[in-house]
Order: sequence, then structure tokens, then C-alpha cells
Amino acid sequence: MISSAIRWFLAIVITLVIPVATGCGGGSGGGGPDESPRTEVEIQPLPENTFLFMRKIDDHIDHLYLYDLDSRSEQLVTDFDNESVSRFDYSISPDRRWVVFRALAFRLDEADAQAILQEHLWKVGVDGRQFVRLTFPIMPMDESCPFDQPACERERTDPIFSRDGSMIYYSLGEWWQPNSTFCTSDSDCGGMANCINHYCRGFQAEGGSVLARISSQGEGTDKTLPQEACSVAGTPTLSHSGKLLLYENSVCFNGKNGLYMRKEPFEESDSDFIIKHDSYYPVVWTKDDSGFYYDDFVQFDDDQDGRSETHGDCLYIYNFESGESKLLLRPPAGAGQDNNRFNIWGFSPSADQSNIVLSIENPKDSMNLYLLDLETNTLEQLTFTDDAWSPIWFP
Repeated sequence: MISSAIRWFLAIVITLVIPVATGCGGGSGGGGPDESPRTEVEIQPLPENTFLFMRKIDDHIDHLYLYDLDSRSEQLVTDFDNESVSRFDYSISPDRRWVVFRALAFRLDEADAQAILQEHLWKVGVDGRQFVRLTFPIMPMDESCPFDQPACERERTDPIFSRDGSMIYYSLGEWWQPNSTFCTSDSDCGGMANCINHYCRGFQAEGGSVLARISSQGEGTDKTLPQEACSVAGTPTLSHSGKLLLYENSVCFNGKNGLYMRKEPFEESDSDFIIKHDSYYPVVWTKDDSGFYYDDFVQFDDDQDGRSETHGDCLYIYNFESGESKLLLRPPAGAGQDNNRFNIWGFSPSADQSNIVLSIENPKDSMNLYLLDLETNTLEQLTFTDDAWSPIWFP
């Protein structure tokens, strides 16, 4: 299985081919700019039976939609000015009024044009009309970038709100290409490298990522949490009590790769290894904090012939007390062969966790939303457009 570090960096490489604008983006998407300032109290929270999801427009652009379960209908929230935003790591605030997301080239200003390449965090109201920028470049030329590494870049990924909504936790990564060469076009670079700002940037990178946090009001700068040397930390998720933090960590040397947990205060506590795990998507805590839901890639030998003819993503629930996982959803027999894929592209439970909405790719290139009833174990297909993924219901 591809490690988290490689998977995350490949995602960066794919994103880097997007041209970076030098001016501010226009419009607010999903209905145009709002002339009058809007305040947080004016944004109405999403109803309990409404969740969010991303609609894939092309390889770089996604639009944010809401889906109303009562009417089985959907509605555009924002098109993000048709700019590049995160396709799989965004989240909703506990009060269900705000969405935090990351973007590489979104409403850039003059400072962005002078800084190193980096992804920034934004939040948008669930009405799609009010945008607030949360992170900014450190000038000049972002002093955190190693002076001798001209191809340095910074990424902020996997943002989530704290349980009281006051903070945003996320993964802060700093990467550089040690063998960068000057270029004028992609043809000057070899392999999977691309010519970005006259430097060849490929998937061979040095660096790492740590967990960090910042005010949800966009005040202050990145404040990092202690982290093991040479590691890649990401997909943080907070317990409902707010006292426990789960996150995925890949350690370079002599370490266990998988899911780790910290106890509050997070800046002072040691991290404990929980289970081996590798996924794009964060785990989701059970409502009583006794465990968590997670997805994982598994192979099955259904006909007991010694070969694994079925493989794909499964949905599990893990219990801390027993240390065991229970299978909730698995690929149908024969999945993984030819065009018959079964991949989970995000999942999120309802408030009472009696249902889970999932994006399932089955067959290839057909991502649709499904509703899993945990009591009856029935699966209902909600969309048929083959482009819906990354659902978010409750944090």
C-alpha cells in the first residue's frame, strides 16, 4: 500500500500543474458577491438532515453542494470562483454554520505573488456567500523556507474545527526538492517533475509535516504541536469531549506508521500508537467517544482457493476497550477485478450515528453517494451523476 507521505505528496504534485494567478479572484461563487457584510449570526446552521459534499467538475476543480435527505434534493453552495480547492479535506464547524477548506490558488493578493508556493486555509459560510481567509504568507519570501532550498513549498491540509469552534487544527507541511534545476517549461524537467516558478519540482521531496492550529477567526500565525523527527502527520480529528486527538502519522525510521492519539493538553502530551492505518480520510469518533469509524483497503479470498479475488475499501468501527474492529461494510464478491472497483471516497455519520453517508466508486470512475443504515445494514444510492464525493454530515 502507498504510504501516507507518498500519497499526500503525489496529491501536491498533481495540484502544482495549475497556473498560479497574480491577482485577486472575482465573485464569491454560488450566486455572486454579496454587497453587504454578513455576520456569523446571519448564517443559518444546516438542518440536521442536510449534509455537504463535493461535486467533481474536472481534475482540478470541485464545487460544494448540500444534500437534503428529506426531499432527496441537492443545491449548490459555492463554486469557489472555479478555482482549485481541496477535493477531500474540508470540514464543517460544530455549529454547522461554517466550512473550512484549503486552496492553492484562490483569491491571491500581492503578498501571495511574492511568497513561496503554499496552500492556505479559508472558511466559507454554509450559505456560500461569506468567505474569510485564515492564513497568510510570512514575508519576505516566507522566512520558514530553508535558504538553500529554492524549490521550497508549504502545505496546510486536513483542517478541522475545535469542538468549541475557536480554533482550526490541521497538518502543516514543509517540502523542498533537493535537486531542483532552472527551467522555462515542463519539457526541461524529467520524470514527473513540473516547471513551477522556473524550478523543476517532482515527487522526490524532502521535509515533513506536523500538526498545527490557528484561530478560526484568522488571527495569529501557525502554532505547531510537538512531533517526532522525520515524520508526516495529518488527518487530525477531535473527540466529542475535545480532550482526545487522533491523527495519522508516518515515521521515517524505526517507527510504527498508523493512527496515533494525544491527550489534552496536546502541546505537552506524548502520542500513543493505536492501530495501523493509511487513508486519505480522517477517522470519525463514535458519539460516546468509545471508539471511531474508519475505512481501510482489504483483500478477501471469498472462494477459499488461496488467492484474493476480491479487494477494495471496507468500513469499520473500532472499540478502545476491546482493542478490536468490527466490519460494517465490505466490497461485494469479485470487486477489484477488471472495471469493478469498490473505493470509499469519504464517509460521515448522522447526528445520532444511525446512518452513514458514503461516497463509493463502483464501478471505476463512478463516484456516487450512498446512505448506509447501520441498524438494517441496507445501502441506498442517493446520487447517479458519477461525480459526488467527500460527504460531510456532522463533525
